[in-house]
Amino acid sequence: MRVPVAARKNPPLMILTDLPEADDSVEGGWMTGPVGALLDRMLAAIGETRDDVVVAGIALARPLTGRVPADAQDRLDDLARRLVTLVAPARLLLFGAEPCRALLGPDGQRGGLRTLNHDGLTCPTIATFHPRFLLERPLAKAETWRHLQLLIRDTTT
Repeated sequence: MRVPVAARKNPPLMILTDLPEADDSVEGGWMTGPVGALLDRMLAAIGETRDDVVVAGIALARPLTGRVPADAQDRLDDLARRLVTLVAPARLLLFGAEPCRALLGPDGQRGGLRTLNHDGLTCPTIATFHPRFLLERPLAKAETWRHLQLLIRDTTT
């Protein structure tokens, strides 16, 4: 099942993930279930709400493997970069390795605020752990909190 992106131009924050969660649906949207509950708490902690941000994924459907298909990786990465450029967010938050690699390149790493310069778009960008990873490894939440603080501190002044 495909989960559509409810995108709008120039949101204060865009979140890019790898693919829909198992609980996601056309009706419920992106990042629902336990992952969505954690996301909502993360957004509240940085003064955002789900209504204000755009959430999208590299893939619009969840493969049975639960991973972005290797044979479609390059094409999906290109489409993700185009989507981010069209949405033109004020800030970009990348959840996990797949979006990090797609937007920041093969040497992209988690943490460290970067400026994404792509096809006329310039926006502060940070990559961090995916909420599903944080649910499995709660000790990583402190590092993710530092990443979120860096993103909002350096882009709200």
